[in-house]
Amino acid sequence: MKKYFTLAIFDTETKKYHAEFGDYERQTVRDEAEFTYYYTPKKHMKIITTGDNQQSINQAIWALNIDHTLKSKGLIK
Repeated sequence: MKKYFTLAIFDTETKKYHAEFGDYERQTVRDEAEFTYYYTPKKHMKIITTGDNQQSINQAIWALNIDHTLKSKGLIK
């Protein structure tokens, strides 16, 4: 399984991260973030690294959202 990089964007309305763009090259994902999501605060963007299958990506986004929820409720730092 190859490394896959996914740009996750935090939606302030739903209070969740969503996978917006992915590629096998990290620089391609960084470029997408810079040129397409320039209006999005950097704190609302994350590049996650997973395997190159949908299940891996879904699990990583799920974990990112769990982490955010626990932090926002002060349950973890």
